[in-house]
Amino acid sequence: MGIPMLEGRAFTERDDQKSPLVIILSERAAQALFPGQSALGRMVRAGSPGYMDPWATVVGVVGNVKQQARDDQKAIEFYYPYTQWVLGTAHLAIRVQGDPEKLEAEIRRVVSSVDPETAVNEVRTMRGLIDDSLWQQRLWSLLLAAFAAITLLLALLGVYGLTAYAVRSRSREIGIRVALGSTPARVVQLFGGRSPVLIGLGCVIGLAGALVASRTMESLLFGVARLDPLVLLGTPLLLLAGGGIAALIPAFWAARVDPNLVLRED
Repeated sequence: MGIPMLEGRAFTERDDQKSPLVIILSERAAQALFPGQSALGRMVRAGSPGYMDPWATVVGVVGNVKQQARDDQKAIEFYYPYTQWVLGTAHLAIRVQGDPEKLEAEIRRVVSSVDPETAVNEVRTMRGLIDDSLWQQRLWSLLLAAFAAITLLLALLGVYGLTAYAVRSRSREIGIRVALGSTPARVVQLFGGRSPVLIGLGCVIGLAGALVASRTMESLLFGVARLDPLVLLGTPLLLLAGGGIAALIPAFWAARVDPNLVLRED
């Protein structure tokens, strides 16, 4: 499983039902039970007040693992050798090379050859188990990404529509300005220059809301930092770029207005 051995030893074939019971602790378990001390050689047991496991000697300490998808997992792990315990069911982890899904028939054949009465209930890949544990976080990610994309599209359409409306409602003014010698650059600045200010104001309000909701978002998603600089800086830049383009399209249209046609229509 790739769990590092930090102290002591792993289980061996000598750890059978004729030898004293042994146990391996995770690093977090060792620190919780024996803070500031070595756990090797200590006697521990797990269970509840109604039923407690027999005392076992700590022979090793290994690295922590995550039992769930969340990265703030604080559980502790005890490891027992299966050679000293009677198991009704068990999970067997197998490291393979190549596509593990193609080895299911071979795994069942090998298990049957060792003990024909042992049934293999299910064969799953580790990637499949991880995907199943992350489905809720991924669903939230997809939903939030979809809502964010729709919101961004609506915002860009709003900026475009507002600028286009301003251009059309002031077409006579544009025609007069151009007829009096106003350059296309001045016309573009007139209608597109205000958009970055409004978009920037919206980004400031949005960042404030994001900071307030950061704790909730962190609890819904996996591996997302509360104050991720890439997100906090990249999102406003994306909005500024998209809003600027949306505003410049009608602004460039205004700069190409023929004053003769506009004034003739009025």
